[in-house]
Amino acid sequence: MVRQFETGGDAAASVITTALYQALPPAAGGEEADQPGEGRKLLLFSDSRQAAAFFAPYLETSYETIQHRRLILDALSGATEADDAAHVDDVAYHLVRVANRAHVFERRRSRQERQREMSLWLMTELVATDDRQSLEGRGLLRVELGREPSWRLPVGLGTLGLSEQETWDLLGELVRSLRQQGAITMPDEVDPRDEHFDPRRGPICVRGEAAEPKRKVLSWLPTRGMNRRLDYVNRVLKAAGSPADPREVLRGCWRFLEGHRDGWLAITHDGRLGVVRQVDHTWLRLAPVGPDDLMYRCRQCRRLASVSVQDVCTTIGCGGALEKYAVPAAGQDDDHYRHLYRSLHPVPLSAIPGHPERPAQIRIPHRHGGTAQPVR
Repeated sequence: MVRQFETGGDAAASVITTALYQALPPAAGGEEADQPGEGRKLLLFSDSRQAAAFFAPYLETSYETIQHRRLILDALSGATEADDAAHVDDVAYHLVRVANRAHVFERRRSRQERQREMSLWLMTELVATDDRQSLEGRGLLRVELGREPSWRLPVGLGTLGLSEQETWDLLGELVRSLRQQGAITMPDEVDPRDEHFDPRRGPICVRGEAAEPKRKVLSWLPTRGMNRRLDYVNRVLKAAGSPADPREVLRGCWRFLEGHRDGWLAITHDGRLGVVRQVDHTWLRLAPVGPDDLMYRCRQCRRLASVSVQDVCTTIGCGGALEKYAVPAAGQDDDHYRHLYRSLHPVPLSAIPGHPERPAQIRIPHRHGGTAQPVR
């Protein structure tokens, strides 16, 4: 089918508005300079009441996503000053600190409320539905799984024609697919039923076979046909020249993962569902990606990956091969999203739609609490 290729009007307007908002100078002084937006003001006009009403929340959501990712990168940098990678809780702790400096919170917000919101930001990023535009998808964040030195691979997985590191990477990619589907534990202060996780509001769990979509239970093996994990294992085995049955290999991977009492998959007992599992977020190790860190990019679909198993792309159905890729330095990168995530000044912004007598506006929330003050 032939379709018209065009940019969405709201997307283009959002990009321009974000750039203009960043270019505005802060107020010279007074009460406005003490607000989170530092007195920046911007008026937007539209000849359509419906378009204005839709654009306001669109702009606010898209800007907040960029702002959150910018602050997460700053927090990640602080959390990994002494170590190569950091736990989720450590990054969330530093995220509170950088958000405080950016005046994200109202004065009356308690320490627990701030910690809860920042942990929610971080977990939302780790299960982002726009995974290609996420920090991980743009090659700025590496999410790995730690493991105990005493863990040993089963003999069966050692006969697939893969190196030991490739086998661990294969298991890690399979577990990552569950995380990206939302089947992951949450910190105590984060509710998996929060609306920020839509359309993957949890809790979402997984079992070996027999998915139950209405009860938010995934299946490691496909209930019918092909799923992302089986497709990936099938292409890896073909690339390695292994005659093994992909379904049996995937089943063997599940048996190995569920065999660890304190492993990557945490057990959840549910009276209705029986024993189900989730990726244990405490095993995640988050690390920034620098220009000297090796990454991989698919020659066909251009997806970025932090590991390569037989040069097989992780995108379902993709026949492209991974090649080595270095993320350009901040001043030399022409990628739109990476540029914003690394350079945005994370001042808060909120937008309210107007009407024929009062055009849509951007408003700046007041730092000291109370009612947000609209910009006239």
